[in-house]
Amino acid sequence: MSLQFARQDGVYNADTQAVRFFATDGKASVMFTISREALSDMERAESLTPKQVAAAHRRHLLKIRDVARKVYAAQGPGRSGPYILKTEHF
Repeated sequence: MSLQFARQDGVYNADTQAVRFFATDGKASVMFTISREALSDMERAESLTPKQVAAAHRRHLLKIRDVARKVYAAQGPGRSGPYILKTEHF
């Protein structure tokens, strides 16, 4: 189980209010989302615009990836749907 993150940038989805990003584990594609709330908390801000959410994701990318690895290891591979990173994971 060795996650390789595919892209540096995530994609903000206004409907889910989360940033989606991807990794691979061998040949399997793994989707993660980090909530807007978690990114706001990391920035110590009440609310972030979509542009600020994307900037916060880039600023905290290494920490987000570390937490994503831990969540993936704890929840195990093979899920259908994304691994969701929330404030309590940080």
